[in-house]
Amino acid sequence: MPALPVNQMKDEIKEYIIEKDMISAGDAVWAAFSGGADSCCLLHILNRLGPEMGFELKAVHVNHMLRGEESGRDERFCIDFCNKIGVGLEVYREDVRKIAAEGRMTVEEAGRKVRYGIFEKRCPGKIALAHNQNDNAETVLMNLLRGSGTDGFSGISPVNGRYIRPLLAKSRREIEMYLEQNGIPNIEDSSNKDTDYFRNAVRLKLLPLMDDITGRDSAPVLARAAEMARMDSSYLSQAAEEAYSEIAVAKDKMVVLDNVLIMKLHPAIAARAARKAVESIKGDLKDIGMKNTETLMDIMRSNRTGDAADLPGGIRALVQFGRTIIYKPLEKEYFEYVLPVPGNIYIKERDITATAAFEKQQSAPDPRANSHYFCFGGQSDPITVRNRRNGDIIKPWKGRGTAKLKKYFIDRKVSRPERDEKIIIACGSSVAYIEGMAYGREFMPVEGCDTVRISFERGRRDA
Repeated sequence: MPALPVNQMKDEIKEYIIEKDMISAGDAVWAAFSGGADSCCLLHILNRLGPEMGFELKAVHVNHMLRGEESGRDERFCIDFCNKIGVGLEVYREDVRKIAAEGRMTVEEAGRKVRYGIFEKRCPGKIALAHNQNDNAETVLMNLLRGSGTDGFSGISPVNGRYIRPLLAKSRREIEMYLEQNGIPNIEDSSNKDTDYFRNAVRLKLLPLMDDITGRDSAPVLARAAEMARMDSSYLSQAAEEAYSEIAVAKDKMVVLDNVLIMKLHPAIAARAARKAVESIKGDLKDIGMKNTETLMDIMRSNRTGDAADLPGGIRALVQFGRTIIYKPLEKEYFEYVLPVPGNIYIKERDITATAAFEKQQSAPDPRANSHYFCFGGQSDPITVRNRRNGDIIKPWKGRGTAKLKKYFIDRKVSRPERDEKIIIACGSSVAYIEGMAYGREFMPVEGCDTVRISFERGRRDA
């Protein structure tokens, strides 16, 4: 590869930054700086572009304290480098090995968590990372070997929120030549030669072998393939978002998917919509692989009430009555409070205050209202506010007979997670009220009975 003119690299990086809308005038840009070739090139070029493009530049170095004196050497090099080119530097030291042990993570996972945690907390603007074209190619191959789908084949994105990668279109060789031409020093992390690390093995063994087999540099080819996959992935994600709004209902702490509607979608869209439901409850899709997605799709396709799948991160998918509920089961938390009349109680498990007072009925019965009227005359058990128990029964208002509460819920297609969330007013095992749903007829106000109004308000309220 012929050497680029000294300013050509800088000008091409500037064009790439503008093309991808990475930086605007007035932005604060923090460059992650390790002292390696890529980060030295990035910081040097950004320092030259700052005055031209009108952004403020600062560097941040994270000392992982993994390599003894070598880690100290890296930190000192970064300080000297930034002093020489006139860029402000913030240094953070974290014992990554200890963090990995405490968090039961690999050292690589802990290091990434530490770095990005610092970026998020300390860096107020754009965060520039020094990934290059070769890094992108390595990522594509690693994801391919892990069995990833289109998202994995998309490789590294040039822009992801506040994170920008100005060097992503440049090869490692171009970066090395820029450093040579400009006499820019850099240091090498000795662990980069350890092929026990997956990425290093791909870089040092697999990519060179591919180059030998094809007779050309494989990195640009893989980078172009990643760009095409990224466009396809973006389109599929947009289509899945639109579909998700039609097939999913987000409720408190759960997402409910319509199995019939999701199965009418193209499989690629259906799978993405299902993964979006998992992400909305879990917070991310870490460890949710293709096998997990296939399992989720299988139970939705079966549409058999009671079928379930446990997913990474404590997420559970449960099929009930033609729907799949995605939720994170909590350890069953029983609560029960005796409600004095008159008086009030604070139900901390639901952050709700229940207030009871003697009052004539002022409005028609409505289970969805905040206030409800009852007659507890002749009841020997105290009035309690709680969640459901085995053995609970209800004599539905405007109905006949007695039903076990479990059967009452099943007949009305109330999912198991929703059942556990409902607030119950009861005397013993006899249910007077189910939150938002029903009253027990033997507790309805009658002439000559002292009527009790029970109301619910969000938060803690004074008596």
